[in-house]
Amino acid sequence: MGLELREAPPQEVAMYAPYVRDVNRRAQLPYALGLYKTGELVGERLIEGGPSVPFVATWRVANTPLDFTLCKFIFDNQPELSYELQMVNNEFVSYLIDVINLYKEKQLIDFPTIFYSKLFRIELSKPE
Repeated sequence: MGLELREAPPQEVAMYAPYVRDVNRRAQLPYALGLYKTGELVGERLIEGGPSVPFVATWRVANTPLDFTLCKFIFDNQPELSYELQMVNNEFVSYLIDVINLYKEKQLIDFPTIFYSKLFRIELSKPE
């Protein structure tokens, strides 16, 4: 399973650029927006000490960084393992940057732990 990345047009990137302050992350913004425009991502959630769980994530593509996106996840192709999450587009695109960075580092298509804490509505403990 691979991640096909396409760049979004510069005018779209310019709309989202103010929301991505880190220069290294901003370099991935055109690709994250290209991925966002597809409306779907197939990947697998790595489970520590267990097998990976495949998922399909779909979302409604909106036009501006401040519009809301409804994300739907189905894990292991089982409808009873479906979850939904609504968030502002610029936040979701930021998570797609994380997906791209993880893929480039480990060839794994997955969201970061903080994203799953929001999806499953679990509060992560903070280091003291």
